[in-house]
Amino acid sequence: MKNLRSLQVLAFCLAFVSCSKSSGNNAPVLRSSNSIDVVISPNQSYELNLGGATNASVFKQAAHYQTSETVANSENGSYSYRYLPGANFTGKDQVMISTTSVNPTSAVPSNECPSHSETTNATPSYSTSYTTINITVRD
Repeated sequence: MKNLRSLQVLAFCLAFVSCSKSSGNNAPVLRSSNSIDVVISPNQSYELNLGGATNASVFKQAAHYQTSETVANSENGSYSYRYLPGANFTGKDQVMISTTSVNPTSAVPSNECPSHSETTNATPSYSTSYTTINITVRD
């Protein structure tokens, strides 16, 4: 009888836990990193279009630069990375760029449980990726 009562209590608790409402998960998701190898001449600039990112920043700064920055295009909001080596620098440099993209989600019905028939609000999810740019500056 004691075991039957314990099972009833456990089943009751599980029913409430499994039917609880939860908010959308909008925690950042780390996407795989990629690497780009670039060869430029001394005093030559380099620019990389970062695609549809909604935000971009230098995560790890280059060591031998005159200019090393992410910039937003004021016309369309896209981001790019710009690099100009230090004056007359030759050798290897490296920078890591972090980009964040918003992945919109649609409203999801929360009727997994009979007691919840309303629709939850749509919340976007965010994904962050890292691009390492290996720069070789040579004549």
